[in-house]
Amino acid sequence: MHLPIPMRGVANLEKEIKKHMHNPKSYERVSSYIPVSAYLSDKGSYRVSVTFRDTNAFGATVKNTASSSVGKYGFIYDVRIVNDY
Repeated sequence: MHLPIPMRGVANLEKEIKKHMHNPKSYERVSSYIPVSAYLSDKGSYRVSVTFRDTNAFGATVKNTASSSVGKYGFIYDVRIVNDY
């Protein structure tokens, strides 16, 4: 099954987040944002974001937001993760 390119961007961002987590099994997506323009055009790039919960090194549950630019074929670049404490 093939995902639409905007959803591929979110899936790729989630994979990247999990690669750098202290405890990848604690990952829980809260929400994701994909701009409507991403579905209307196949040109250029756009940003997607994912808000998620995970556990830190002390075992506390924290909420974070990650965003990334997504290219024409769903590849991600310029990943940024912000702690939402």
